[in-house]
Amino acid sequence: METPPIYLRPPKRKACMLCTRSKRRCDKSAPQCIRCMEKGVVCRYPPSRRMRLVEVDEDTAGAESPPTKSKSPSPPTPTPPSSSRPLPVGGRDPLTNHRWFLDPDSFTCLHRDIIPDPNLAYGLSASYGEETLPDFISRVQGWLQSWSSTGHSPLIHRDLYRRHMPTTIQDAFTSLATYHAMTPATKATTLRIIENRAATLVASYTHASDLDQEGTAMVGASQDLEPLANAVVMLDTPTHVARTQALLIYAIIRLFDGDIRARAQAEDHIPVLDAWAAQMLDSARLDCAAAEMLGLQTDEMDTVQLEPTSSNPFALPHENTAAAAHAAWVLAESVRRTYLTSALTLAVYLTIKRGWAMCPGGLACMFVAGPWDAPTAHAWRDVVKRVVGDGKARFLLMQSLDTWRVFEEVEPAAVDGFGKAVLAVSHGLEGVVEMWETGGKALGRGVVGVC
Repeated sequence: METPPIYLRPPKRKACMLCTRSKRRCDKSAPQCIRCMEKGVVCRYPPSRRMRLVEVDEDTAGAESPPTKSKSPSPPTPTPPSSSRPLPVGGRDPLTNHRWFLDPDSFTCLHRDIIPDPNLAYGLSASYGEETLPDFISRVQGWLQSWSSTGHSPLIHRDLYRRHMPTTIQDAFTSLATYHAMTPATKATTLRIIENRAATLVASYTHASDLDQEGTAMVGASQDLEPLANAVVMLDTPTHVARTQALLIYAIIRLFDGDIRARAQAEDHIPVLDAWAAQMLDSARLDCAAAEMLGLQTDEMDTVQLEPTSSNPFALPHENTAAAAHAAWVLAESVRRTYLTSALTLAVYLTIKRGWAMCPGGLACMFVAGPWDAPTAHAWRDVVKRVVGDGKARFLLMQSLDTWRVFEEVEPAAVDGFGKAVLAVSHGLEGVVEMWETGGKALGRGVVGVC
């Protein structure tokens, strides 16, 4: 098996933004520094300077060598965030080994830099077919259609809102169903309803979305970071997921409907969607990290202790059941899929509109088929066991920027629908077909999509 030619070195951590703003010493501990933990606020670290990609010799992996310019650079294969954590191994019950889906690092978005090349601009290659972008949008629209008609899709799991369906997602569901049932005579009314509901949704969370005029979080020298940090703390992770999915639904409808007014209104909410998705990711990471720090989960994840009053959605009860583990997994995977879908959708839209987009980054997600569509918690556990037994555990949670093994080790039919969409938009429709035919060897041609 050929070793991937690119290696991404992990960046050095800088002082957190709050300590930097207050000019205090930061111990740089993860996921929170001690000062932020004592103050009870979210600890945010600034984006690290992106490292250049270097060639790695197969026999001396880890030793540095000078970056090599190439006319057709190979896609980078950064180490997945969860690679330092144990994934399920053969013989271990996924019911008692939750480390693979509750790893705080799995909620960290990674970015990569491509070695400068005249054929590549912002991660888009000249060989990237134009049909790939509309294909991704069609897939996402199909997911919404499936959810509104069957209650389940690669984006929204059937069990995510089984126990409690917030008003925000109820409004989004009824709006989506109305949109799919509209006629030319009712289109204007339907879009007006969706516009009003989207505006109401954003207005209801204004206090948790302090944005500057360009739509980015206000973290400048004159802005106190604590209100922004508290925006994550004041909402629980399920609420973050519900509001982000609702706004994403409204965005997908209006950005790609073709109505000029609807598109303009949706564009105004792009910065909010971007901020909410980031806050959702932070909330999930903090919940998982808190479960560890409070002793709710042991290092080996074989026993779990939990106070009955805990409201942490990722803290599993001591008497664990398949239903409890499955519910935590559904929420965790929903966070990752919602973030990645939002980031890729916005990147695709901007690419269609102006011809380029910044790399949206990558996130760990599931690529193997079966677990997401399992009808029950017990069926989910059995599918995960089977995947682990088949030696495919790595594909239960894999960094979306590190997909070369998928083409080498997994047949197309064994890839999850969500994973196929990520592969297609990352490598192009023709590129995906060629890479599966060549077992991933076509990756060397540098066919790279939105990132």
